Amino acid sequence: MARQRPIPTRGLVSPRERAHGSRAPPMPIIPAFYSSITDQDLALAREQEESMRHHRAFSALIVLAFAGTTSLAYAADSCVAPCAKPPKKSRHVSSPAPVPMPAAPAPILVAGAPTFAKGQKKRVVVVDATITTSTFAPGAPMVMAMTADVNGIPMEPTAAPPPTQYIVDCGGTALFPPQPPHFSCTLHGTFWLDIDANPPLINAPLTVTLTAFDMAGVGGAPVVASMAIRQEQK
Repeated sequence: MARQRPIPTRGLVSPRERAHGSRAPPMPIIPAFYSSITDQDLALAREQEESMRHHRAFSALIVLAFAGTTSLAYAADSCVAPCAKPPKKSRHVSSPAPVPMPAAPAPILVAGAPTFAKGQKKRVVVVDATITTSTFAPGAPMVMAMTADVNGIPMEPTAAPPPTQYIVDCGGTALFPPQPPHFSCTLHGTFWLDIDANPPLINAPLTVTLTAFDMAGVGGAPVVASMAIRQEQK
């Protein structure tokens, strides 16, 4: 008959010893949060980590694919080129082709130069702006942010400095709690600026610029942008 190996007993504590408090080893201090983690939670965390690794690689490929292109687009324009007479009341522009999302704040779309022939008293410049990945970069990990300005003056809403940004978390980044990346990601916002409150704009040519960037600091994903711009009477 094969000899059975003795069961090691060193360090084990009997129920009687535990009841009397002798030889009781110090219990590890485990926060309640960790003690509630299940095997399913760990498996999910591993899946999320693997997904993050995949999408970081995807983002790197996107950056390489768009290397050498410019992030600033002079747009498809409702004022047909060469736009010798800029409009007075409204203008609509969009990216003529996908451009890479900047990793740091940079102009991504300019509405002509100038957008309007001149700023008018008792008017407010209103911009409806949209940036989207559409189907150009399914699942691109990114946190999109955008602002707008008129002749370099930040448009409302602002908490200057710096200007308030419209933000959308497209998922797949480590900036916010992990979540699956979206197939497509779209950011929309409305900006405005009072001409009378900014006297240098009165009777001056106005140029509206949309600035955007990836708050995760990666950038490179292809996006298209659009602006509908108006000078509205108060």
